[in-house]
Amino acid sequence: MQATLHRPVGYCQILLRLRADLAGDEQEQLFAAEFLAWCESGCGFVPVRVVVRHRDDQRSVSITGLSGYSRGQARRGGGMRERVIIDFETTGLSAMMGDRATEVAAVVIDETGIIDRFQSLMNGGRRIPPCVQQLTGISNAMISRAPKTEVVMRELLDFVAGRPLVAHNAAFDHGFLGAELDRIGAACPSVWLCSLKVARRVYPEAPNHRLQTLIRHLCIETVGQYHRALADAEMTALLWLRMEQKLQHDFALPEVPLELMRRIQAAPCKGLGQCVGSFKRSVSSA
Repeated sequence: MQATLHRPVGYCQILLRLRADLAGDEQEQLFAAEFLAWCESGCGFVPVRVVVRHRDDQRSVSITGLSGYSRGQARRGGGMRERVIIDFETTGLSAMMGDRATEVAAVVIDETGIIDRFQSLMNGGRRIPPCVQQLTGISNAMISRAPKTEVVMRELLDFVAGRPLVAHNAAFDHGFLGAELDRIGAACPSVWLCSLKVARRVYPEAPNHRLQTLIRHLCIETVGQYHRALADAEMTALLWLRMEQKLQHDFALPEVPLELMRRIQAAPCKGLGQCVGSFKRSVSSA
């Protein structure tokens, strides 16, 4: 099996040119397995999902956890990877205790800003307590007219399309997404980044690291109503882009790869400079 492979230059999507006669599910699976092995040995990042799409004599292979592209020749710089910022509104705080999602929104960002949006209310069959209705503005009457949760979840997965996910306090959104996907027998994306964790390291001087506080602290224009999924996702997206810009400026970075953000969120809160320095050294020696 032959394919022209170019070493990836980023961390979320790779385009590969395959021979036109490579067709059929079995061959695609074999190619995907070979490609995963190549990624692990060639660049040190382990993708967790492969989606093969057809377009004439090209195969587009989306890999969660990697990004970059090659069209004829691999290029350096540009082609900044896409990320999906996601936010859920729910009936309560715990998916494990039976609370359900009532609304979800996802926005796609690249180096230019927000480039795509998805939003939907959903009906999971659980009533919303009055205190939550007051907080979010989402009523039981609104939910009764909304599409079933399983329909919305499948549409959301199609929209995400294997791209890395970012959320503010990602453990909360990850928990609800995983619980809702379990109900329809779908796997939850495993590549998540947390804007709250990154913000604790990038903005240690902030009064606290709630989304509303950070937006006010950074003088970012408020979009929509807090505690509605689309507004919170869009403001998280603006926060994420602002953090990337600050890191580029403060550490003279040409771009901010997702792998660096992953390392930052896991670094000690006072270890930002050491973390970025270590990453820069690892890239320059690669």
